[in-house]
Amino acid sequence: MTDPAFDSEQSTTALTAVAESIIENSRYQDSWASLSLVATFRGGSDSMFGYVYFDDGSWVARKPKGFDVLDKVTVLRSTMTEDGKPAWKSCLIQIKRSEMDMAVDFEYEDADRWRIDPGNLEQMVETLRPS
Repeated sequence: MTDPAFDSEQSTTALTAVAESIIENSRYQDSWASLSLVATFRGGSDSMFGYVYFDDGSWVARKPKGFDVLDKVTVLRSTMTEDGKPAWKSCLIQIKRSEMDMAVDFEYEDADRWRIDPGNLEQMVETLRPS
């Protein structure tokens, strides 16, 4: 594995700030078991959506209150962008509460990789569910 060309210490700090802003967000203060958030960047049209999952298997759509989480994800994206190379277009953040485990996946080519629409809602909600 090669070292990234971006500042990994700065990116680690930014990722920690993302995690803290999610956990501290007022929309995530109930008894969820896990959550998934997707941030998408489309040339100035940044967006975020997500789901919380409960121990009984149920789920509910829920995005963070305000823009603090999205703003911190935007900072993370900028810290990970290498000179002369395109930034990632979307990311998937998954957190399991019991282990306080976080996984992050970055998509550099297809901004619609995790897109939800009426035809794929149930499938994508399960695809996004942390395992």
